[in-house]
Order: sequence, then structure tokens, then C-alpha cells
Amino acid sequence: MKLFRSICESCGDSGYVFEDQIEKIKQNSNLKLYPFVKDKTLANGSKWFCVKCDASKKDGSRCKLIELTGDKAKNLIKIRQRETNLKSNGFVLPQLY
Repeated sequence: MKLFRSICESCGDSGYVFEDQIEKIKQNSNLKLYPFVKDKTLANGSKWFCVKCDASKKDGSRCKLIELTGDKAKNLIKIRQRETNLKSNGFVLPQLY
């Protein structure tokens, strides 16, 4: 599984993008993120969509992706996999953010 960090050039907002999220986006052509993943393999420097800018009526297409590697990325991926496994087994996890 890959982990990306999106960074907006307009507002400076950032966030994590996991590979399983990308696969879900590819399955729903109604999403605004769909054109950014349709028929593409994401890599460093790929264009992405800023939801924060779009919500404030600005150009939301000024984000870039950076692929994260290293220990922190591995730990975040492990946490994501555990969370996904728990949800698929019917557990409801509290929202901490």
C-alpha cells in the first residue's frame, strides 16, 4: 500500500491520501476527485484536488501529491490497515478528529 501527502499551493492545506481511498474514488465517477485518479497511476508530483479551496469557491486543482516513505509512512499504513479491518468486521470506531 502506498501513502501520499497532498499539499495545496493556494491555501497550504495538507492531508494524507491512502491507496485504498484512491481505489474507492476510482469506483465513483460522481466525485470531484475522480478526474484526478481515472486511468492514472499516482506518483510524486501528480495533480490532486483541494477540498478546502473548492469549498471556499477557489480553484481546487492546485494541489500536488508527494509519496511518503520511511518509518512514519509504514506506521500510518499499518494503522490504516487495522482500522479498515476493524470496520469491515462491524466495529464502530470513535472519531478523534
